[in-house]
Amino acid sequence: MSHLHAVYIYRLETGKSSPVTDGFSDALYADWDKGGKFLYLTASTDVGLDVSWLDMSSIDRPSTRNAYLAVLSKDDPSPLAPESDEEKGEEAKKEASKDKDQDKDKAKPGDAKDKPKEPPVVKIDFEGIGQRILALPLPARNYQGLSAGKEGEVFLQEGPPVFKGEGPAPLTIQKFDLKKRKTDKVVDNVTAWVISDNGEKMLYKQGDQWRITPIGEPPKPDAGPLKLEQMEVYVDPRAEWRQMYHEVWRIERDFLYDPNAHGLDLSAAEKFYAPFLENVSTRGDLNYLFTEMLGNLTLGHVFLGGGDRPEPPKVKVGLLGADYSIENGRYRFRKIYDGENWNPDLRAPLTQPGVNVK
Repeated sequence: MSHLHAVYIYRLETGKSSPVTDGFSDALYADWDKGGKFLYLTASTDVGLDVSWLDMSSIDRPSTRNAYLAVLSKDDPSPLAPESDEEKGEEAKKEASKDKDQDKDKAKPGDAKDKPKEPPVVKIDFEGIGQRILALPLPARNYQGLSAGKEGEVFLQEGPPVFKGEGPAPLTIQKFDLKKRKTDKVVDNVTAWVISDNGEKMLYKQGDQWRITPIGEPPKPDAGPLKLEQMEVYVDPRAEWRQMYHEVWRIERDFLYDPNAHGLDLSAAEKFYAPFLENVSTRGDLNYLFTEMLGNLTLGHVFLGGGDRPEPPKVKVGLLGADYSIENGRYRFRKIYDGENWNPDLRAPLTQPGVNVK
């Protein structure tokens, strides 16, 4: 098994999946163009060392992806065909201006509201579709996500080549316009984002703040964050825990590698442990129940974690790296520990130059 991903299209009417990519690259993040003629995706041919986590060969090794589009119908031309650099004559300019005026005359107030836009007809010819996958004129980057906007627009999520910091890596969102064949940076230093369905606005997160920006305008530095402090969500934890309990057994039923579940009767085990749900009062209790019941599978790689837990306020304090003694009702440094002051994360405050504490 190569562990490489491939893109498939699933047809609801027939229940059949058909491949778009050939499996010789790691293809991810596919999305439909709003016009219905193209499928956007990214693919990489240098991720070989990154598909396995059992060794350290992929640590700090950058990998890149390119962005592509697949022309779905064999009758449609390439949207990336070379453009003519010939200047248009006066007659051509007049015709173009005339067509625009006629379009304006045809448009009547209220027509757009009265007649909803018909969804595009999607025609897919799978024969030879691999030859209709075209590389977008974008440099190879560490693309970690893709989302289609308006017709002919695609947004790409670019991460740093190698990230060694803590928490989520900062991302840069780029917009590529297929008609203009131009790339514009929308926003950077974000950790989460989503494009509205009409492709006009983007919700994104910078630091601890969520913001909304129009797509066609650069984000304003003084734009205030969304005021989420007063938002409340009403939940029924016990109802959620009952659903999660059933979902855990369903996951083991559908995805465990051994159809015999190592000899465990999954339905009987679910019924046996169900009464314990009545005494669950916290998410910690639920995780404990999961640990006990899944232990019957006798598998080493069955993990659980996370969940909504109360977060008590934390007060961070500095560590001086010293032991104390009390003499005459006062504190005295008894021992001062050396640090690795050349290491930014392991400095000893009391041994810094100029402190001279004894």
